[in-house]
Order: sequence, then structure tokens, then C-alpha cells
Amino acid sequence: MAGNKKIFDLPLRTGVTADDRLAIVDSGNTTTYSVKLSDLQDGTGVNTLESLTGNITLSGGTDITITDNGSDTITISSSATNVSSLESLTGDITFSGTNIDITTSGQTIYLSGSTGGGGSSFFEADTTEPSNILQSSRGHSITYGTGAIEDNFFLGGSGNTINASIGTAQPYYRNVLLGGLNNTIFPDFSNASWSSNNTAIIAGNTNRIGRESDNSVIMGGRTNSIGYGEDNAIIGGNNNILTGGGSVLIGGDSNEVAGADSCNVGGLSHKSRGQRTGTFAGNNNTVEINCVNSVALGGINNSMNAGGYDNSAFVGGNGNTISGDNSLILGGSSNTISNNLSVIAGGNNNNISGKHGFIGGGQNHIITVDEGAIIGGLANDVRGRWSVVAGCDNSNVYGTFSLIGAGAAHNCNGNQSAIIGGQSNTNNHDYSVVLGGSGLTTNYAEEVLVPNLTIANYGSLNYADDTAAAAGGVVLGQVYHNNGQLRIRIV
Repeated sequence: MAGNKKIFDLPLRTGVTADDRLAIVDSGNTTTYSVKLSDLQDGTGVNTLESLTGNITLSGGTDITITDNGSDTITISSSATNVSSLESLTGDITFSGTNIDITTSGQTIYLSGSTGGGGSSFFEADTTEPSNILQSSRGHSITYGTGAIEDNFFLGGSGNTINASIGTAQPYYRNVLLGGLNNTIFPDFSNASWSSNNTAIIAGNTNRIGRESDNSVIMGGRTNSIGYGEDNAIIGGNNNILTGGGSVLIGGDSNEVAGADSCNVGGLSHKSRGQRTGTFAGNNNTVEINCVNSVALGGINNSMNAGGYDNSAFVGGNGNTISGDNSLILGGSSNTISNNLSVIAGGNNNNISGKHGFIGGGQNHIITVDEGAIIGGLANDVRGRWSVVAGCDNSNVYGTFSLIGAGAAHNCNGNQSAIIGGQSNTNNHDYSVVLGGSGLTTNYAEEVLVPNLTIANYGSLNYADDTAAAAGGVVLGQVYHNNGQLRIRIV
């Protein structure tokens, strides 16, 4: 009531001033008090917008200036000199958002992200190309060239880069750098004419993906590099280089894989340069270019020479060399195969230059013909095809289909001949055999030369004649005796 009139009986007023008052009656209709309108307008006690959600929309009317200060800070101020509080500004100001702090100072409102991070974006779009997402506050960067760089993604880590500043107008699309330190996607050569797309570097330090390396990945490790090949992967390790397509390099230090569809696992200073080749463990093994389907497993300083040698392998060993197809060296040191389809198993300083050769152990052996074999011993030499030396020292076979078995310093020059045991024996005739002895030399073809012949069980071979010998089981051509007189059964 006002002057015994009800409020709704008072005339309506079209204008409202800050000094007008609003009458309020309490809930029990016992007390009436008034509130000045200006007290309702100043919004006392509002200093944060953290509970608001959605985007922030600022719209101002006359004399309002909105300034983006960067670093998640916006300044709102008035250019009117006679404005002392926000209530005198005209137009609407609307705020909405999550975790936004608002503070005022005179005619200025400051908006900033709260300690919860709500005012800044964790995924920051690059200012040059918004489709690239990076965190520049972590030192990440993109250096643009003449080609398009789009849809690339940086997350975590520090100092990672994409650098397209030299030599290419090709695009860099859909590359990812996750974590790590100072990793880069960079062609590295001023004449580089190709870029890399759909690649990833995950963790690690100072790793690089270079040119023409689409669909490749480096995971961890340090100072590893991929270039000149698609669909590659390096996992861990240090200072490794991969340039073959469809290849993988796992661990190790200072290894190189340059062949397509090839592999290195562990080891130090290996080079796998042929197609579909591999190096595993060991130190400084090499499978050279043009060697296909070949492998070095363990060992040190083994080398498969360039020249198109396929399907060969090292297993262990030191300083061994293969220059042939379908060949194998198992262990040993300083062994050499220079032809196809041969095997050296152990030993030292052995050499096969013929096809289908075999050396099993020993040292300083030489096979110069096809289908030769040496087993054990020292400094033996096979120069006759299809011949064998076994368990000898300094023995030589020059005849074909011949054998020296045991002994030392023998020479077998006859074809289909043999020397068994003894020392310094010589067989110069075909179809001949030297059995034991020392310094013996054959005189005839089809000869059996022995220094002494002892017949076992001679006491049971005493017969009067051939008929009695036959009845006693002596066969034609077999020897028997008649009271010490040597005979041969011929009838």
C-alpha cells in the first residue's frame, strides 16, 4: 500500500532509473522493505564462470572493446571516459564456458583459464594450417615449404618437428609424432623431391623419418633413421639406418638395412643390403647388395660379397666369407667359399672354390674341384673331382674318385685309388691301394701294396690241397697253407 492505495492502483511509469526502488513483502505479509535497483544491477559477488559450460560468447554494445591477449586471456574494456562501472555500459555481455575465471578492475574484465585448464585447448591447431594439431608450448614446430602440409598430429614430448623447408613441393599428410624428444620428419637433402606421408615417430630421441618413406614408423630408440623406402619399421636401438622397403630393424646399435623385405635383429654394425636378407645378433656381419634370400646369424666380421649370390648363410664364426649361391659356413674363422652349393663346418682358414664341396673342421684345407670333401685334419688338398681326404695332415688327392684316409703326407695321383693309413705313401696308379706303411709307392695298376701282411687264424687254415680247403670253407682265391707253405685255392 502507498497513501492507502494498492500498488496496482498507482499509475504506470514508462522510464526506470537506478534510484528507483522495488518494494518487497516477506512471506508472512508482516514486513515490507525496499531495494534500490542499482544494487540489483551491480552483480556483487560474481567473480568466476567455472561452472558454465559450452563455448564463450562475448557480445558488446556501445563503447565496449574486446581484445584477445593470447595465452587464454581476453580483455573487455570501455572507451567511454565517464563510465565508472559496468552497469552504465549499453548492450549485452554474455559469458559461457567451462573452468573460466573472471576478474574485474574498474572498467576492465579479465577472462582466463582456471587452474583446471578449462580455458586452454590441450590440442592446439597450428595457426598456419589449422588441420595440423601441435602443442607449440612444448617446443614442437612445423616449417612449411611450397607443398601442402596437412592433417599432421603432435602429442606430448618436446621439440619434435616437421621440416619441409628444402627441396620439395610434395605434400606431407597424416604424419604423427607422439612423445619423445627432438624427433623429426625431414627430407635432409636439398634435392629431395619426395615427401613422406602416413608415418609415425613414437617416443625416443633424435629419430628421423626422411624422404619417400610412406607408411613407416620408428618406435623408441635414439638417432635412428628411415629413408628411401616405404612400409618400414625401426623398433628401439641406437644409430640404426633403414632404407629398404617393407623392412624392419629391431634394436642393436649402428646397424643398416638397405634391402627390400629385409630384417636386422640386434647386434652391432651389421649391414643387410640384399633383398630378403637378414642379420641377427653378432657384430659387423655384412650381406651385400644383390645377395638375395641370405642371412648372417651371429658371429663377427662375416661377409657375403656383392655379385648376386643367393640363398646362402653364416651361422656364427669370425671373418668368414661367402661368394656363392646356396652355400653355408657354420662357425669357424677365416673360412672362404667362392662357389655354389658348398659347406664349411667349423675349422680355420679353409677354402672351397669348387661346387658341391664340403669341409668339416680342421684348418688350412683347400678344395679346388667340384664334389670334393675334406674331414678334419690339417692342410689337406683335394684337386681330384669326387675325391675325399679324411683325418689326415698335409695330404693331397689329384685323382678322381679317390680317397686318403688317415695318416700324413700322402699323395694319391691315381683314379679310383686309395691310401689308407701310414705316412708319406704315394699311389700313382689307377685302381690301386696302399695299406699302411711308410714311404711306399705303387708300381702297377690294380695293385694292393702292403708292407707286411698278417693272416689271422692261420692255424685253422692248414689244408693238404684245394679239395680239403674247399671242404673246410676256403673260397676260391682265398689263401691257405699246407704246413706253412702258402697256397691259393684255385679249384
